[in-house]
Formats: sequence, structure tokens, C-alpha cells
Amino acid sequence: ICTLQNGLPEPTITREVGVERCLGCAVLWSAVRRKAGVVEITTKKEKAFTFELGSLSQFHGMEQKLRSTKNLLSCMGKVNVQENFLGARWAKLAINSSLSSISAITGLTFGEIVRGKTSRQLALNLFNETVYVAERCGVDLIRIQGCDLESSFYCHDGSSFKRKFALIRMPHAIRNHLNTVSGTYLDLKQGKKSDIDYINGFVAHTGKRFGVPTPLNSKVIELAHEMENGRRKPSAGIIEWFFS
Repeated sequence: ICTLQNGLPEPTITREVGVERCLGCAVLWSAVRRKAGVVEITTKKEKAFTFELGSLSQFHGMEQKLRSTKNLLSCMGKVNVQENFLGARWAKLAINSSLSSISAITGLTFGEIVRGKTSRQLALNLFNETVYVAERCGVDLIRIQGCDLESSFYCHDGSSFKRKFALIRMPHAIRNHLNTVSGTYLDLKQGKKSDIDYINGFVAHTGKRFGVPTPLNSKVIELAHEMENGRRKPSAGIIEWFFS
């Protein structure tokens, strides 16, 4: 089994089938379903179509499975066999828990998020909250498409200069994904059950295990659940709730 979901689904699957029968893949490009049978690719450039393929094991005895899976996925983009697979998973999770989650509860594109002052600040705050949890878990994030996320955007130490630089750099860092809208938004818009518990929920649950407060991720979960239950609709105005 090769997982391509967001979050970190591999531990659950390996408990059922064994670590030697499970590969994982972080998909680093995006698309949105416009209507039944129509999906639009929202990643702009071919070089941005990348995959990080790996396993929770140390690859011993899995070389053939890795080669076969890499060959299959290579028809869609560049596949990197990643030894630091947890670093790949948490790097994508940091993006999903920040930009994707804001897009999900607002309906904004990534481009609209990074162009707005408060939404960009919220994205950076969520990113830092998630990366701090990863740090406490002993995980080092990998570079994504040439960008070192931690050195560019992680400012948990409170450095105002680094924070200002991160906010300025953010639009350039996601330039290939500006038209992306979170697929979770479509579920929340229709009042359907979403995957928010496996994205922000995973961050909050892991943070609790390691004694790391995650108030922003927890707020995203709360708002998303209200949308799932029909008590609220996605709206750009929701961003102000995080700063009131």
C-alpha cells in the first residue's frame, strides 16, 4: 500500500499490514475539483510537480517496492526517494495545517491568503505552531521544492526581524501554487465531514502528547466542525476571529 493522503496516515496502516507492506508519499502539487468529472491542476509549473516517497522503515528489503512505485508515480512528476520521510510528511503537514486550513474555512486561494495582511500573519502563526510540535517530536523538516521551510519561516524564538522577513518572503515561496484552493473547502461548504481531524487535529493531538499548546490549530478544528454540522459557513471574515 502506498498512501498519498495528507496528514500522517502511515502509522495507522502499518499497524494493520506491517511496516514492510506500506510506503508513503507526500504529494507536493495541487488540484481542485471544479465539478463532477472535472479537476483543474492549480500548480503552475512542471518543475513543481514533485513527490516525496518513503517509508517508516529503513528501506531494508523494500528496494524493489520503492523502485516500482517510483516508476509508476514518475509519469506524473519528479519522485524523490526520501530517507527522512517523517521530515517530508511534517513539512507538507505544516503547509496543510496553515495555508490549506485557512483556505478550507474561508474559501480563499493561497494567493489571496498571502496577499492579505491578517491572513498571511495567521498562516505564519499556524505554520510556526505546527513546526514547534514537529521540533518537540525530534523531526527535521526537509526542503520542499528548493525551499528550506524552517530557516525561512520558523520564528518561534520571537525574532521580529525574522518574522518580518518570513512575511515578505511568503508570496514568493508559494508562487507556483497561488491559485490553489483547499479541497477541504468543498466539503465544508456543503456541510460534509472533512479531513480536518487528520490535519490540524493530528497536530493538536500530537502537541498534547508532547506538552505543546496548539490553540490556533484547535480553533481551526472547532470552526471546521461547526461548518460540518451546518452551524457556520466558510467565510473570509472568519480570519478576524483569530485576532479578536
